[in-house]
Amino acid sequence: MDAGNDKVVLLCDARLRLPLAAMLSRTVSLLPVVAYDEIILGTEVQPLETISVQRSESTETTEQELVTVMK
Repeated sequence: MDAGNDKVVLLCDARLRLPLAAMLSRTVSLLPVVAYDEIILGTEVQPLETISVQRSESTETTEQELVTVMK
């Protein structure tokens, strides 16, 4: 958003959407958090960044994407 991109959203798994939105609302209140399954088929998205989280109990990585929605 600081780089001048409008319509930026954080795209994530549906199970993470509500807790992530609640956490980010305190610091980045203008960043919408959207679940993958909430994107309408045919909506063009452009990935800007990928956020990876290392789990402490294994080497498995989960990824969430920060995307801009193009309409």
